[in-house]
Amino acid sequence: MYKKKLSNFSLCRSNNTHVNKAQETRFERSKRRIFNSKEHNPQNHRHHRLITSQRYRFLYTASQSINKPIKHLQYTHGWDLSKYKFRTPLSKYSLPQRSLVIEDVSFMNPTLTVERYNPIPDIPFPEKFNKIIPKDPIYNKQGVYISPGSREWFTYMHDLHKNLPPPLTKAQKRAKRLRDEAIQWDNQARDDAIYHGTSFNRISRRIAAKEVLTRITFRFDEVMKEYIEHYFEYDDMNNKNHYHNEMVKLAYNSSGRRERHDMYLINFSRLPTGALNDTSDDTIELEKRPKKCRSPYSIDHCFLANNSDRTKRLRVSPDFLNDSTGVGDIKLDEYTF
Repeated sequence: MYKKKLSNFSLCRSNNTHVNKAQETRFERSKRRIFNSKEHNPQNHRHHRLITSQRYRFLYTASQSINKPIKHLQYTHGWDLSKYKFRTPLSKYSLPQRSLVIEDVSFMNPTLTVERYNPIPDIPFPEKFNKIIPKDPIYNKQGVYISPGSREWFTYMHDLHKNLPPPLTKAQKRAKRLRDEAIQWDNQARDDAIYHGTSFNRISRRIAAKEVLTRITFRFDEVMKEYIEHYFEYDDMNNKNHYHNEMVKLAYNSSGRRERHDMYLINFSRLPTGALNDTSDDTIELEKRPKKCRSPYSIDHCFLANNSDRTKRLRVSPDFLNDSTGVGDIKLDEYTF
């Protein structure tokens, strides 16, 4: 919009032989002077020459162009809106400035300031008081303020230091740290139990089951994808049948994984002291999911299926009904690998 592109240049020299030769000599001399520099990129010689010619404003090929800025929109005086028949942007300097009158009312509402409380006195005091000086202001039993460094302040600090408990031993510090960690773990476990919808005694097994089932599922997916890639890689029937059988074994002969999963839950997710192995009625009530649908098909062959407690998540949804318009009905048991 504000630039004009000049292109399609042509070479036009003088018809006089002497002048034509002088023009050609001057052009070659200018070319040597501009391009007689160390090449920064010898691999792209043409690109470097174009950049150099643009920097020195030198034309030597017909494919070059010039972007000339338009300079007719220059003003040496302020805008006069009456000379324009269309709307023009207004500058904040062209608008009349409003003068603001601010009344000095500082004498009417004086600002009262109080020096920030400093609990450390300005006079020397025993070094044993450094770690026990209260950060808040100190008051006596009658509610009178005690200023730091006064006689009452030294009496108060002496009594406070005298009534301090004895320092803890290493064993006591370790026991206190273990108690704090146990309390923190219990609080986190109770929050996780509420989040996962189970009881405090079963949260460790719920988290362990989530981790091991996720790991088994990822492993099953990786191996199955590898078999499928090999199955489509070969064209002969022997290799295809081999990988087909491997996929069938991986899908249906996985009972050992379920047993290892149960052993992992027993060994690495122990119940708290006093908790029973059997699920209590309160836990069953917490883990009920009346609005969660279960598949009406038999999936006992799947190593991740657990139908031991049918009172939980037992609801058949009409979404599993076949509403397709195809020729035949589709059954889950017909899908084989």
